[in-house]
Amino acid sequence: MNRTKRNKRINWAEQYLICEKQLNERFLGQQEACEALASIMAQQSIRCRQELENPAPRVLLQGAVSTGKSSMAIMAAEKLQLPYTIVNCGALTPNGYKGTGIEDAVENLILAAGVGGQERAEAGSVLIIDKLLLRDVEDFFIESILYSLLPILGGEKLLIASEGDWSSSGTIFNLHNTLVIMCGVFDGVPQVKWKNNKDGIKALLDFGLPTELVSRITHIINLNKVKKEDLYKVVEREALTIAKNYQSGSEEPSLSKAQIKRIGNEVYSHPLGIRHARMLIHKHMDQQSRSSAVDDMFM
Repeated sequence: MNRTKRNKRINWAEQYLICEKQLNERFLGQQEACEALASIMAQQSIRCRQELENPAPRVLLQGAVSTGKSSMAIMAAEKLQLPYTIVNCGALTPNGYKGTGIEDAVENLILAAGVGGQERAEAGSVLIIDKLLLRDVEDFFIESILYSLLPILGGEKLLIASEGDWSSSGTIFNLHNTLVIMCGVFDGVPQVKWKNNKDGIKALLDFGLPTELVSRITHIINLNKVKKEDLYKVVEREALTIAKNYQSGSEEPSLSKAQIKRIGNEVYSHPLGIRHARMLIHKHMDQQSRSSAVDDMFM
């Protein structure tokens, strides 16, 4: 009995260390968030190999625009090598209205499972709910959409009707083993409110999220604003990746240390964050490449 428990612990530890390293290498300056998500990924790895009574974690990644919430959620799903799908909460419509509902997201999850379909997806999968509050929380539509997420967050069995026929002939999908990761921006909430789950829960309730939804969240993970030193490294890494788009033979455009620092400083105070950096990097790369092309033409 003791040996079995020790094996489980070693298995979790091995998975955790692998995931933590991978996440920290990608998301600079987000060590606490990477460690928290790595722990959840290790749990999900165990869940896929044995039956657990409690539902898979229901996670909220919160942070300012362009801190890497969506990218972190996608990377977690890909590293776990599980079927996953992404649903944009801002594009959902409430039950009873024509459009895309949460049931469509679950159908996409089954399709993503490929061979094995529903059985494979039910054994272990990841549902990413992005742009949790794209519209005003007091908007009737978003309030209805948030309530439609409750069965998902509760790990319940969801009835997926065929062509709008809400009868017993529909497909019943068990969400017990589906890891749910929600990504949201909560403007105006002080950073200090996300230091622990207790204050984070109060912040979500004060923001206007339904108590029924908040009570189903098992983990709140905060992504900090990236420090300038880390931002310079991110800009340099992005520049190396983007440069491949402008490759001419063995030559690629590049950024000087001064340019990297200049872009990093501008991005640090820009509301679009690293997304704005990519635009600036492309601008520099494009100018360099066109200038080199003209020079080569007249050589």
